[in-house]
Amino acid sequence: MNNSKNSEKQRDVNLTSVTVELASNVKLVNQTKDQLAASISTNEKEKAKIENDLRILNERLATIKETITSQYVTKREYDAILEDTKSAYEKIQKSSQLLLSKLKEATIPQ
Repeated sequence: MNNSKNSEKQRDVNLTSVTVELASNVKLVNQTKDQLAASISTNEKEKAKIENDLRILNERLATIKETITSQYVTKREYDAILEDTKSAYEKIQKSSQLLLSKLKEATIPQ
C-alpha cells in the first residue's frame, strides 16, 4: 500500500512536471508567434511604403519621358528652322553677290 501511494505521488509529480513543461513550451511558441506577427507587420508597412515610393517614381518617370519626347519634337523643329534659315541666308548671299557683280559691271566704264 505504501508502494502504491509512492507510485501515485510519483505519477502526480511527473504529471505536474509535464504540465509545467508543456505550459512553458506553449508560452514560448506564443511568444515566437507574437514576434513573427510583429515582424510581419513591420515588413508589410515597409512593403506598402516601397510600393508607394515605386508608384511615385513611376509617375515621375512617365512625366519625364513625356517631357523628353516633347523636347525632342521641339529640338527637331528648331533644327528645321535653322536649316531653312541657313538655306535662305545662302540664297540671299548668292543673290547679293550676283547683284553686286551686276552693279559693278554696270558702273565700270567700258
